[in-house]
Amino acid sequence: MFGGDTGGGLLAQALERRDPQRRYPILLTLLAQSATDVLDEVVGLFDQAISAREGKAERKMRDALAECGKSGEDRQALLDDLLDIIFGLGLDDEQIGGLIRGERIGWPRLRSAREQAAPPLPRDHGHLAALEGSYGYLRQFTPQVLAAVRFAGGTAAAGLLEAVEILRELNATGARRVPDEAPDGFVPTRWRGYLDTARKSGNTSAYRHYWELCTLLGLRDGLRTGDVYVPGSRRYSDPATYLLTSDKWSAQRTEFCRLVGKSADPARALAAAEDELGEALGELEGVLAAGDGPVRLDDGGDLVISPLTAEDIPAEAVALKAELTEWVRRCLCEGEIEIRSVVLEPAEYAVLSPEREDYLRTQIAHRLGFRAAPVCTCEIDSREAGTMRKLIFGMNLSLDGYIAAPGDDLGWSVPSDEVFQWWSDRVGATGLALYGRKLWEAMSSHWPTADQQPGATPAEIEYARRWRDMPKVVFSSTIGTVDWNTRLVTGDAVAEITRLKAEDGGPMDIVGATLAAAAMRAGLIDEYVLVTYPVLVGGGTPFFTALDSWVNLTLVETRTFPGGVVLTRYETRR
Repeated sequence: MFGGDTGGGLLAQALERRDPQRRYPILLTLLAQSATDVLDEVVGLFDQAISAREGKAERKMRDALAECGKSGEDRQALLDDLLDIIFGLGLDDEQIGGLIRGERIGWPRLRSAREQAAPPLPRDHGHLAALEGSYGYLRQFTPQVLAAVRFAGGTAAAGLLEAVEILRELNATGARRVPDEAPDGFVPTRWRGYLDTARKSGNTSAYRHYWELCTLLGLRDGLRTGDVYVPGSRRYSDPATYLLTSDKWSAQRTEFCRLVGKSADPARALAAAEDELGEALGELEGVLAAGDGPVRLDDGGDLVISPLTAEDIPAEAVALKAELTEWVRRCLCEGEIEIRSVVLEPAEYAVLSPEREDYLRTQIAHRLGFRAAPVCTCEIDSREAGTMRKLIFGMNLSLDGYIAAPGDDLGWSVPSDEVFQWWSDRVGATGLALYGRKLWEAMSSHWPTADQQPGATPAEIEYARRWRDMPKVVFSSTIGTVDWNTRLVTGDAVAEITRLKAEDGGPMDIVGATLAAAAMRAGLIDEYVLVTYPVLVGGGTPFFTALDSWVNLTLVETRTFPGGVVLTRYETRR
């Protein structure tokens, strides 16, 4: 009721109309709710940042493994030749030794193979070592998160929570050495080798880095599984609060048993269950004796269970779905029906955040050809296994809203050193970049080798390296192949972007006017970044596309660069 009075930014006026006895409780409630929202957002951003760097480390690890495989091709060829000599020629030991030392292999080849030998990889193939490269970045914000947020959990997370408290104390005091009694039982086996090696070598700095990374990753995972929770949070609240206590269950047991058709008397219920089990076992024995039923014993005496018929969708249901789908589409096209909104009513066990619910509703609306209004008909637990990836659209643009002047002229947007460095840092922090064909061809024709060009500045060399390393997806039906850590998509761009947003990972940048316009119309863009130059170009390629309805935005950052260039960042209100 109060929310209806205060909609449209009229909070202050609505409060003024209330008498003091109602005004202040409402204000306190609103402040408490806002504090909870901020707390959930902070923990969610913590999860997102840790996951983004973990994903980046995994990609670096895979690239390193690929390079290791390439460098080991000569050693593999040597091994193949050795095995052919030893087992394929039927020679005695003296003849085998002569061939290995002489004409077939030779000492130079053996020595070269030994010199190329790489040290053995750790159990995780170097994943945590690659993540250690992001230690400085994570230290920019994780101490503040740990200082501001309190965590709790059950006995399973006792060691991890103790480690979090020790890390919080180390951050507060500026101490660097991890105490000898600091717990490490929560560290996965695949990473324990890093701690053992650092401890044996006496390298306290390396031990601190790896122990702290394991603690942060363990905290992230504990928040996702519910072993760790945040007091005062909605999204990361204590799972036990959703369980019925013994006292509450006693009051509801009779009604529940009546609804499910079971006895409320434990002795009678247990006896009935034993009777049902006896009957089921008797039926099973009969089926096994026949040997041709859905459950049987094979020749080795192992139990074989055929696929359950409940997993099959009846042909009638498939046909009915197709018929209804075609009818809805035909009626929409002919104007016989009009759908104005989509209402999601998940089952009680469904786990959806409000953001994911609005996002799914938007995608359903896009598929049916209309725009969905945010509608929520029930209060849903907002704990999720992960956070939706943010999609960001950012470009240089003129004051009159164009990213390119007529003829694709970009001469008006030559960046200053400060603007260029800002874009370079953004490329380095991007989890995935989505390109349309036109901009991809322009970028890929220059930046893959830009650092090798005479006169390349250090900033250009850094940008070229970052651009090559950045994971990229190109949407095009005409390009044949792509390179430089890039994947090609030829199908529905909106469907693929929808799938990518639902995956774990860091923020995604979408670049290119046509591709961004499709995502904009589908309601997929979460943030707009405008780097505006003080120039009017009078036409060209616009930054924004035509939309069917308003999209409300929130200003989150402004910044001024030399030459009157202004950066503004807006987040989409969901």
